[in-house]
Amino acid sequence: MLHLTPHEKETILMMPEDEPFASISTYDDDLDAVLTRFSYDYPHLCQHLYHTEEGRNTYAVLRSCITMIFSPSGFVTPCAD
Repeated sequence: MLHLTPHEKETILMMPEDEPFASISTYDDDLDAVLTRFSYDYPHLCQHLYHTEEGRNTYAVLRSCITMIFSPSGFVTPCAD
């Protein structure tokens, strides 16, 4: 088994413009738990695709289910002008 450093453990979100599903690959345990639960509750919206020996999990998620919020404070609040 390949040992990865924390720097090498990344989360990758790929959202091809011509595809209805995005691909999320992650080593993050918290994000993996959210996606695992989402895939069980809503299998038509999210599917676990595979797990690697190194611990990365990859999911296909319907693009319309993904929301990105950028906040300078780290909290989900409206950005001030």
